[in-house]
Amino acid sequence: MKKGLFILPLFCLVYSLVWAQSQAKIQYVDHFDNSHHPQIAYWFLTPAILENGQYLKDLDSMISKSPFDFIFLDAREGCSLEDQEKMLPIVGNIVKAAHLRNVKVGYRARLSKSKQIPESSMERFIAEGETKLDGSGKGSCSMDSKYVRSRKSFKQQVYKVFLFKKTKEGGYHVASLLETKDFQMEVEGETIKVKVDAGAKYKGYTAYVMAEFIYNILSNHSKEAPEQLKQFLDGYAGIPFDGVMLDEYSNFRLMPPWLLHFKLKGLRLRSFSIPFGAKLKNRTGQDPALTFLQMRYAPDDQEGQRIKSINTYMDLMREGAMQVENVLYAHGKKIYGSNCFIAAHNTFHNSLIHDDIWATGIKWWSIPRDNGFSDEKSPIPTRMGIALAYPSNIMYNMYYDYKIKRFANKTLTELQYGVRTFYHAFNDTNWGIGLEQPSAVAEIKQVERCARLLNRFNPSLPEMKLLIIFGNEALQNWYPNQSTRGKYDINSHLKIEEKAVQIWKAGYRNALVPSDLISEGKLRINSQHQAELNGHVFDAIVYLYPQFAKSSTISFLEDFASHGGKLMLVGSATHDFDGNFITEKMDKLKTLSTVNDFDIASLNLLGLSKNAIDGGTKNEDGSYVFTDTVGFRKNKSANFSFELNGNVYSGKFKGLAAIKIAADGSLDKLAAAGFQTLFKNG
Repeated sequence: MKKGLFILPLFCLVYSLVWAQSQAKIQYVDHFDNSHHPQIAYWFLTPAILENGQYLKDLDSMISKSPFDFIFLDAREGCSLEDQEKMLPIVGNIVKAAHLRNVKVGYRARLSKSKQIPESSMERFIAEGETKLDGSGKGSCSMDSKYVRSRKSFKQQVYKVFLFKKTKEGGYHVASLLETKDFQMEVEGETIKVKVDAGAKYKGYTAYVMAEFIYNILSNHSKEAPEQLKQFLDGYAGIPFDGVMLDEYSNFRLMPPWLLHFKLKGLRLRSFSIPFGAKLKNRTGQDPALTFLQMRYAPDDQEGQRIKSINTYMDLMREGAMQVENVLYAHGKKIYGSNCFIAAHNTFHNSLIHDDIWATGIKWWSIPRDNGFSDEKSPIPTRMGIALAYPSNIMYNMYYDYKIKRFANKTLTELQYGVRTFYHAFNDTNWGIGLEQPSAVAEIKQVERCARLLNRFNPSLPEMKLLIIFGNEALQNWYPNQSTRGKYDINSHLKIEEKAVQIWKAGYRNALVPSDLISEGKLRINSQHQAELNGHVFDAIVYLYPQFAKSSTISFLEDFASHGGKLMLVGSATHDFDGNFITEKMDKLKTLSTVNDFDIASLNLLGLSKNAIDGGTKNEDGSYVFTDTVGFRKNKSANFSFELNGNVYSGKFKGLAAIKIAADGSLDKLAAAGFQTLFKNG
């Protein structure tokens, strides 16, 4: 008998004996329909496959040979979905043909291109320079935009020039501050040179110069950006799509870490636009130029003001892409209905310490979705945090790789964590193996059989007793510790994800989330004084770095710890988000904390137990999921085993097994690939 996919009927029970075909009917099947969660792949439309209707032949082959029942469209190599006049009949044909085969289709949205973007709505970067004025009150400096990924700016100009007397490095005397127009500007390519001639009475003053590099692209803070997205979506509203997506939607981009040259100093540019400035003024009550100045210089050595300026700016900057993401969700559902599948990830380069914070604001846990999304090789604790922040009981990780076996191994292993793979991509000629390649078809089909089996079983997300929260504010603000100032002008020395992974490897399963979720209201203290995220409750918290925490975060931690919550508090805090001293509050919080340092050996003091399930995961609903890549690839059986209520359950499978035991110790349900035996205390 061919041993492929196996589902054991729910009415079958397990006793203290070996299951055999004489005691229960075992049925092996090679295929069954998918349920509960779509199996998704990306498909790139290119000029080559649009000729002579080749794309429809490719679609037919794709559906016939692959397990995917949801395909997301994008266009590459000179083909563009923005050319709606050309693409409407093509995507219409695709949707019609796919629907006839019970396959759903979505598309990647973007902002519609505008013939003319108002300069007042354009994205800008502020560069800075300074010079000490000589005896004649003269000085000069130059600024460039080296860190901007698209180097060519639309316009270059001086934004502001301030004069002041320094009190120390990073401080200025407030009474001495004034703005000057006594300067001349020269532009050479992407470099602005400014010569200040303020007069002899300003001898010894510092001239702080801010220059603008203006780019012909809409600021996400503008009113036009969300409207341009709506316009794009409306252009395809007549086609019955099943989903829409934004993929790595971001603010105007800086250079990624792999393109940086070692000769470049740290980033000193700041994202800006006229609408951004208006919002910043509304939050601070002062001219945005003054906030920019106070991000670099503390007035009369008031460190609190500099702290507040940095925090306020960074918080607002990180919200830019969210304005567009919110419109995608709301308008997509409005056009295509409440069941419209909204994708995908805004993990960018999958790092907390590089350009992600400037690109997407590290809003990985916050973008409006029904499922969590990530991509590539985000650490498991990060993805568990993302998954728990959304309503669905699974999340998707978009992934590509040139080595299909590595691709398949990752996909299979992560099924036990509630992760499904969003495959990248059919007709992929640049980033990885094309999914239509025979080697890819063979590997993916086997792994996605297991995914489909698990979809039918449909367990909850993994049980996570430990929540790790990191302080966004401590990450985005290095001041006043210059030694922690990273390449991207944030604190790059905290090793947040590394600590979460270290805890995971020590045997303590955990989910990593940012303090943003507290201020957003997603993460709260419930009526039983437990930490609760989207219905998921945690026994213990590790809080990484409370420096510059918002009042809502401090209250959250106080409430949790004062009512018996187990808290490991890592790092100290001298100031809150607004720059106020909070040393007394922190001393009080430390007395409430169970542990006041990062110490793996002390995690047991939080009442936590190590994961004792070899090769598997226990879920919140009491079910277990096991995966095995070695035996699966060699067509050899693997063993699973777990103890529950004094009974030991074990069995043999190939690739994947999922099992749930009823309250009376009998079998509730079981799903396994290549299933062979199941024991209770045997």
